[in-house]
Amino acid sequence: MPGQRQLIGNSFSVILGRLTQGVTSFIITAAIARSLGSQALGQYLIGFTYYFIFMSIIAQGFRTLFIRELSRNPSDAPICLVSGTLLQLVASLIGYILLCITIFLFPYSDETSTVCYIIGLAIIPFSLSNIPEAIMQAQEKMHLIAISTVPIYILRVGSIIWAMELGFQINQIALIFVLSETLILLIEWVLVLKLVQPNWRVNWRFIRQTTGSVRTFLALFAIDVLNSRRQLLILSVFGSEALVGLFGGILQFMMPFDIVNQGVLNAVFPRLSKAASSGGSGLRRPVEQLLEVSLCLAVPYVIGLFFIGKELLALVYQNREFADTSIPLSLVAISLIVIALCSPLSQALVAGGLERINLREVIVNALIGGIISIVLISRYQLIGAALTPIITAAISLSQFAYSVHVRLFQVNLWAVIRRPLFVGGFMLLVFMGLQQLEQDVLLKAAMATGLYSLLIIGMGIHLLGGPNIVLAKLLTKYQKS
Repeated sequence: MPGQRQLIGNSFSVILGRLTQGVTSFIITAAIARSLGSQALGQYLIGFTYYFIFMSIIAQGFRTLFIRELSRNPSDAPICLVSGTLLQLVASLIGYILLCITIFLFPYSDETSTVCYIIGLAIIPFSLSNIPEAIMQAQEKMHLIAISTVPIYILRVGSIIWAMELGFQINQIALIFVLSETLILLIEWVLVLKLVQPNWRVNWRFIRQTTGSVRTFLALFAIDVLNSRRQLLILSVFGSEALVGLFGGILQFMMPFDIVNQGVLNAVFPRLSKAASSGGSGLRRPVEQLLEVSLCLAVPYVIGLFFIGKELLALVYQNREFADTSIPLSLVAISLIVIALCSPLSQALVAGGLERINLREVIVNALIGGIISIVLISRYQLIGAALTPIITAAISLSQFAYSVHVRLFQVNLWAVIRRPLFVGGFMLLVFMGLQQLEQDVLLKAAMATGLYSLLIIGMGIHLLGGPNIVLAKLLTKYQKS
C-alpha cells in the first residue's frame, strides 16, 4: 500500500508539472495568436521547434540514461550531480552552436532567425536541469520537480501576457522564456543539494562511461524528435510562418492528452526498469495496464475533438483563420489513438535494455515518414501535415508490437482494449446527447469531463471489489490513523 501511494503521488506530481506546462504553453500560444497574429506565432513556434529539437538531442538521451542507471544504482548520485552536470554543460554549448549554424543556413527572415537564436539559449539551462531532475525522479521524489517548475510556469505565462499588453514584441517574449528556464535550474539545484552531498571531484571515468553508453540514446532521441517536429519544419520550408502558426495552433489541442499520458509513463518508468530485471514476464502486466490507461485517455479525447473541436478553435484563438482548421484538427486527433499504443510498448523496450530496437524504429520512421511528409505537405499543405502523423504512428506501432511480441512477451489484446472500448462507447453517447443541447462549448466540455471522471471513478471502485469493500478499507484506514 505505501508503494501504491507513492506511485500515485509521483504520478500526480509529474502530471501536475506537465499539465501546468501544457496549459501555460497553450495560453501563451493563444495569447500570441490574438495579440500579435499568426505570423508572429509562426516565428515563435519555429524558434521553439528548433530549441526543442536540439534540446531533445542534447538533453533527453542523457536524462533517460541517468534515470535508468540511478534507479538501479542510487549511490552514484553524488558523482552524477557534478560530473554529469559538466558533461551536460559541454553538450548544451555544442547543441546551441549547432542550432545557430542550422538557422544561419536556412533561408529564414532576419526577424525569424533572431527569435530562433534567443529561444535557443534555453538549451543550456534546460540541459543542466536534467541532472537534478533525473536524481529526483530516480529517487521517486517527483514532487520536488513539481515544486521547482509549476510556480515558474505560471509566472512565465503571466509575465508574457503582461509584456504583450505593454507593447513588447516576439523577441522580448522569447527572452522571458529563456529567463524562466534559468530560474527553474537554480531552484532545482537548491532542492537537490538537500538530497545529495555532491562529490565535487570530476570523475572522468564516469564521463567516459556515460558518453559511451549514451550514444544510442542520443541517436534515438535525435531521430525521434526530428520525426515529431518534422511537419512544422517542412511547413516552414514549403509554406510560411503563418501556416506554421496555424498547424502549431492545432498541435496545442493534442497537449492535454500528451501531458497526462507522458506523466503516467514517466512516473512508472523507474518501476518498469526494476521489473525488467526479472525478464519480459515481469514487464507484461504493468505494460498491459499502461496500454489500457493510455487508451482510456486517448479514445474519449479524440471523440470529444470530433464533436466540439471547431467550437474550441473559435473560442480559444478568436480568429477565423484558426476556426477553419477543424478538419486538420480531427485528422491529427486520430493519431493519438495509435500513439497511445506506441508509447507503453516503446517504454517497455527501453526498460528492458532494448533501446536499439527503438533506434531502428525511429530510423525507419524518419526515412519513410520524411518522404511521406514532403510529398503530402508540398502537395496538400495543412491537410498533408495533418495526415502525416496517422501514417507515421501506424508505422511505429507495427515495429513496436512485433519487437515486444518476439523479444519480451505476448500482449493480451482483449484485456487491453475491452475497458477503453466501453469508455469510448459511453463518451460517444455523452457527446451525441450534448450536441442536442444549445449550450456553450465550455459547458459541454465541462459536463463531458465530469461524466468521464465519474465513469473512471466508478470503474476504479469496481476493480477494487465494489463500494462495500472500498468503504470498509477506508474505514479501516481511518480507524488506524
